[in-house]
Amino acid sequence: MPFRIISKLRNLFAGPASSSPSEDRQAQLRQRFGLLYAHNSRGDAAAAKTESDQIERLLDSWYPSDPDSASGGDLIILANGYMALAQVRRETDQPEASIAHSDKATEILNQLRSRAPGDMETHGDLAACCNSRGLCLSALGRKEDALHQYRQAVAHREEIRKQQPGDELNVVYLGGVYCNMGQAEMRLENPDAALRHLETSIDILTGSIQGCDCGCRDALDAQLAAQLGSAPPVRTALSFLNNALISRESILGPEALLKHTSQTTMTIERSDGHGKMDFVIVIIDCESISDDPPGRLNELRLDLLQGLFTNFHPVVFDFSRVRSMDQAAIKLFRHIRSQLVGSRRWPIVIGLTEELARATPEMRWHDDFDCQDSIEGVIQNYISEHEDT
Repeated sequence: MPFRIISKLRNLFAGPASSSPSEDRQAQLRQRFGLLYAHNSRGDAAAAKTESDQIERLLDSWYPSDPDSASGGDLIILANGYMALAQVRRETDQPEASIAHSDKATEILNQLRSRAPGDMETHGDLAACCNSRGLCLSALGRKEDALHQYRQAVAHREEIRKQQPGDELNVVYLGGVYCNMGQAEMRLENPDAALRHLETSIDILTGSIQGCDCGCRDALDAQLAAQLGSAPPVRTALSFLNNALISRESILGPEALLKHTSQTTMTIERSDGHGKMDFVIVIIDCESISDDPPGRLNELRLDLLQGLFTNFHPVVFDFSRVRSMDQAAIKLFRHIRSQLVGSRRWPIVIGLTEELARATPEMRWHDDFDCQDSIEGVIQNYISEHEDT
């Protein structure tokens, strides 16, 4: 289930005991969706379908004959329910049913927007409905219709970014929709348009990843996301980014991705044959790491994100060719280091020259990185540490 919908449904899963008709509906949906997610987590497809059908009948019975007279609270609960059910139908290969639920949610959301045109949360929900419809239409082979839905989703997301530039989650989903647009253009055999959208997606997502240091700043959202099987914002951004990079590679070829690094995977095996470890070796090909010429640092960022965050192996950086780094580059590598440590991978550095160490005292190389002399030293240390275990 999308993170935005989880956030909107928070009260359905953690609301107070019912004391009004709206709260009673809230409690019913909380119970029903809780059962549905439990069935899905156990892989019980038959029980999940039965529960989904019961939720659909319940929502339909609440659908107002005159939306103008319905309370805002009732409409919000109903829209959230249809959005969540649309997501379930889409993920269980029922695109037509998912589109129908998204259509009903959109009708309700447009009613809410007419009452409060400036409510950016409603814009976000409308964007989610458009994106969901686009994915379903794409699955049905309706490529042009899917692209139209993605464009509408982008319009909503861009409006939110304009009004609320600090909404980091909206930025992540904006990048995801641009990726979907790029893939839709690929299916329509428009490679130039596809590449343009994918590059936009990559730029947005890399910026959102670098701008967040903790992975998820809302503990309640993180807890609820874990309970319902969704990912926090940075993990979501990385997933979208990986899709965009793969799509771009299919257009340009793999050689177009890595412009400033050489990356390979090395496997170290114990002599007794009872264990081995894979290491990602990243050779930095720049003598000076900076944004000169403009755009170079962003290209390096893409290289690193592609190599480091699409696997979970320990990382060895080879800095033997690097002599200087500007402040933007130092900030980038500090961020990369924090992300690696956050995923329990202490970064290893080889080839660190005295010249680079003197030029970058802010880096605290020997405190924040495992600095070793050579790749042979990395191998020997690994063998020594594990020979008696």
